[in-house]
Amino acid sequence: MHERFLLKELGRLGGGQGELKELRVLNRVIRWTPAGLKYEADPRHADIVVRGVAGAERALSAPGTSSKDFEAPGEEDDLPERTARLFRSFAARANYLAMDRPDISQATKELCRRMSAPKAADLRALSRVARYLAGAGRVVYEYPWQSRPVLRPDTGSDFPGRVATRPRHPGGVGMLGTHLPQQKARHKENNNLNQHEA
Repeated sequence: MHERFLLKELGRLGGGQGELKELRVLNRVIRWTPAGLKYEADPRHADIVVRGVAGAERALSAPGTSSKDFEAPGEEDDLPERTARLFRSFAARANYLAMDRPDISQATKELCRRMSAPKAADLRALSRVARYLAGAGRVVYEYPWQSRPVLRPDTGSDFPGRVATRPRHPGGVGMLGTHLPQQKARHKENNNLNQHEA
């Protein structure tokens, strides 16, 4: 591959002699342990959001809800342009972090929906996400070694029959043994991610 591409060799991850126990790929941390692999999002993004959003010192146990829940009567004016730019910057950073942090994906989706004309309620919703990250700044996924794992797809076969409760878009997951390498859309019954807070 070196003949065709400009490559940067970081090393080989593994438990053998001369192999690395930890690698960073796009600042995401991948660790080799005797029990399995561990994967963590770039922790700097959570730190930047927490430090940048005022009032994020006190931690919360949930990342947030729709900005509508934060609306108060008489607060329909848009934020000043400088504050709106900061809101967009931190909301976009939280959204980037959400690619590796499904625990904040719903809350950041709601923030990004309000980017065009953010209001004071949206700023409070952003503060709630920052306060959640203050207490849960890191999430580490654990993938224990498996012996001959089987790939099991689940596409939500009862989606058409659940007229009252079905989500807007059908979802699905692909389980490789006990691991969840791929999740498509939202699927409430199969949200058992292999994760823990560090």
